[in-house]
Formats: sequence, structure tokens, C-alpha cells
Amino acid sequence: MRMKGYSLGEAYTDRKALMSEAPDPRAITFVRVPSYGSDRTRAYEEWYDGTHIPQRMTKPGFLGGLRYDCILGRQRYLVMYELASAAAPEGAEYVALRRWESQQPPDSFEAPGLTRPGFERGVYDQVGGPEWPNPTLLAPFVHIAGFSPPHSAQPAVDAWLREVHAPLLATLRGVTAVRTFVMTRRTFGAGTGLISTYPRIMTLTYLDDASVLEGSEFVAIQSESRRIENTLDREPYVVMGKLAFSATGVDAQD
Repeated sequence: MRMKGYSLGEAYTDRKALMSEAPDPRAITFVRVPSYGSDRTRAYEEWYDGTHIPQRMTKPGFLGGLRYDCILGRQRYLVMYELASAAAPEGAEYVALRRWESQQPPDSFEAPGLTRPGFERGVYDQVGGPEWPNPTLLAPFVHIAGFSPPHSAQPAVDAWLREVHAPLLATLRGVTAVRTFVMTRRTFGAGTGLISTYPRIMTLTYLDDASVLEGSEFVAIQSESRRIENTLDREPYVVMGKLAFSATGVDAQD
């Protein structure tokens, strides 16, 4: 199988070699949050935007936080924490905050949601696109396409996404930015929280308007990625969010 110039059987620079030139790449924590219950939704959102995210914005290495209302996908919210590197979630101050949260009553908002069905969380290294706090990342919508190819095929899929797919998306009218991420290989210690194992690669496309997705050019470009995903992936992974709240961390304000 070939992907417009990329053969899965050819040798490509693997992620370890790719990251050797940038030993501490920027990263994100990508959190998928299920609904909290209709009777507490408003209070939960006010707490999340007014307390939960701001608490993290004071911790070393946490550069930004964005909460999206999920408009495509099975969760209720999508949350992105922009990190100086994948090491940020292991910082002593952050781990202490999570330890305190774990001691709160089970029915409190602070109690970790790790046991709630549908909660997912992964940390990803950034390999392409603008870095936070670039203003293009405050677009009102984000489209996230995820891939989990076999490990032997991942370098080729990663290269195709960065070198072919993302540049094509970036040329479309209404697209403000395109970023690519790969799940970090960093091993996290106790107290840093659940780490989901998928998707392993993601393309984030930031949009001025949700109608961009209906354009023939966007559909054509995505159809090629869907073909690859349907061939290599276990199941399609596509979610989309509408920006509801954003914050900038202390470390990003210097």
C-alpha cells in the first residue's frame, strides 16, 4: 500500500529520531469528558472554567487551557491543556493538586472523573503546526482526526500527515491552523492520572466556521485520510468541538 509517495514498507525516520532534534517538544493533554448530568451541567461548567482550569494555569509547564463543547463525538466536552513539554504533568505542584483532588468527596466536582464511563485522557507531543499561544489556535471550532495504525506503519502515517495531509488542509479557506501530534512515549508516574492509549496520532484542524467541513475541498482531503484510516486503523476516530472557554498559563505570560 502507498500513500501518495509513502510506502508502508519503506524506512522512515521514526519518532525517536524525529524528536532527537527537539528533545523537549511542546505537548498537549487531550481530555475527553463525559456529561456530568443535566441537573448540574451549568454549575459544572462554571466550576470547570472558573476553578479547575485556572488552578492548572498556575502550575509550571501549563501554558494554556481550552474547553470545547463537543458537537461531534460521544463525550460532552473536549479539553486541551497546552504544555511546555510532556513532563509538565509530573511536576510536583501539579501532582500535589491532583492528590488533593483525589481526597475530595466522591460527589464533588473536584473528585477525579477517572471512574466515570467515557472519560479519556492522553498526552501528546507536538510534531507540526503553530504553538500556543498563537492566536490562530483560538478559532471557534476544532476538528480532530485520530489514527491508531499498527506500530510498523506509524512512521509512514505520521510522515504523510505532517508532510502531505496537514499542508493541504492549511491551504483551505476558513482553516486558521493545522497541528499534528503523536502520543508521547514518556512513562508517567503515580498520581498523574489515567492515560488512554488511543488515538496514537492526531491532526487538529482549527476552523473559522463549522461549514468548512461541508466544502468539497475539505471533504476530498479528508476522504484520503479516511481511506488510510479504514485500511490501517481499528476504528475511525473523529470528534469536533466548539470553543467555550480559554485561559493562558502563568508560564506563557512571561
